[in-house]
Amino acid sequence: QEIVALVQEKFLELERLERLIAAVGTGDFTAASVAMYGRPSTQDVEDARGILERWADVSRPEPARDAAALAQALRTRLQELSIDLRVIEDPILTTEVAVNAAARTIRIRPDLRCADVQIARLVVHEVDVHAVRIHNGGQTPWAVLELGTAGYLETEEGLAVHRERETGSLYPYQEKLYAARCVAVHVALSEGFSAVFEELRPYLDDDTALALAFRVKRGLSDTSQPGALTKESHYFSGPRRIRRFLDGGGAIDTLYGAKIALEHAPQLEALIGRGLIDPNRWTRPS
Repeated sequence: QEIVALVQEKFLELERLERLIAAVGTGDFTAASVAMYGRPSTQDVEDARGILERWADVSRPEPARDAAALAQALRTRLQELSIDLRVIEDPILTTEVAVNAAARTIRIRPDLRCADVQIARLVVHEVDVHAVRIHNGGQTPWAVLELGTAGYLETEEGLAVHRERETGSLYPYQEKLYAARCVAVHVALSEGFSAVFEELRPYLDDDTALALAFRVKRGLSDTSQPGALTKESHYFSGPRRIRRFLDGGGAIDTLYGAKIALEHAPQLEALIGRGLIDPNRWTRPS
């Protein structure tokens, strides 16, 4: 019963994703994005602005290592946790790192340059959370728990950032970037590209502010108009929702048990209670 409900929800989400893709370059894109990913709350935006002010003068850590060093660190951690995901270089990747549950890969840009603290953070983010949830979901007979239940993304990124903070891997510049994404989405929803860029310039170097403005305006044909790809705010809203879940008595082990949204923790626990999932087979980061 629980799995049927999860699969039905996932089909509905895939229909929303289909509408979002069809709306790229049209006036319906932003509404479709909000329907799929939501939008930052007023409180999130206010708190994100506070973090931007707090870390305004903090600079990006100086990169001293290459993509090969990151790849080796990721492979070492995967081996430690006995997780079977491949780390590959992808020259057409637009982000630093991307985890693909269906292909069971962690892709990295071959031209990436990293600081040591960045490598440590990415290992925690990509392996301790993303890879672990894929692996544990894959210990069940149901692909939806390995590939992601409906609405899993905010929980996914929220848990990853929570883990960064928990392990001391979240350094001030990265925290500032997460806050900047939230503010960028908020501004983009009511303003054009140049307003987003100018909003970020007091806190980020021009190249980073420009890249982030492009990031939140993806999907629009005319970026001078209001609108945004709103999922970028999940890196800020997600960890706050994780904290509220834990403060309310939620079990963090449940969230590591599969690629689920917070809302689906009760269903996963019900499956455990009925003996259909064995948590002893889970890998847990330590």
